[in-house]
Amino acid sequence: MEKNSRKPIVIEFNGLPGSGKTTTLSMLRWLLKDYEVIELSSDSIRGSRWSYKDILCSKESRKIFFTFLKAFFVISPVTWERYKYTKRTFGYWYGIKKGSVTNHGKPRICILDEGIIQGFVSMAYKGTIRDKAVFLDCIRNIMESLDNVICVNCITDVNVSKERMRARKNKWSRLDAIQDDEELLKALSVQKKQFEAIRKKAISLSISIDMNDSAEQNAKKIIKNSLEMVDTI
Repeated sequence: MEKNSRKPIVIEFNGLPGSGKTTTLSMLRWLLKDYEVIELSSDSIRGSRWSYKDILCSKESRKIFFTFLKAFFVISPVTWERYKYTKRTFGYWYGIKKGSVTNHGKPRICILDEGIIQGFVSMAYKGTIRDKAVFLDCIRNIMESLDNVICVNCITDVNVSKERMRARKNKWSRLDAIQDDEELLKALSVQKKQFEAIRKKAISLSISIDMNDSAEQNAKKIIKNSLEMVDTI
């Protein structure tokens, strides 16, 4: 990222449900209380309204949108629900790229607990990726078009994730609906492999944290490494 860039730094989390992303995000926000920080929900990042006409009028947006579609069509079966996740994940990219998260051009740190990487895993939920190389290449090209996004890879064991999911009160993940523990562990294992492949093959600017560590330890690690990755906040 260029020094004194006016684009916001976007820190987006990815990891299994129940891994502790929200807890770490809350600690990160508290430790950055002296900075101009905004926490983005999946709705707010998509707040930059766009139309298919907007996409067609922009060469870059058109190229990236078709890259999303290319990833969408290598997943079987092709369903309307899967397309909605594809469209929503493109909305993350569009909102970040078009600067909808800025405040009158002022630099900000934006924290996003569900972003592009999480969106791609959601796109592939209960599907079969027919060509993994193409799928990963699409994600890599999309992420490389953004030079201000730092991915936080939340590393956790599937058994720990399962126990935390069972214990939490808020049930917002699609996996929360799985009642059988063995079936849930199987689904979590599939997602874990998807995250590992994406992190290895498609993300260049990232920080990995062990979710067995405390939220404060991880938040401090994110801050330290973020400051090393960019010239200035």
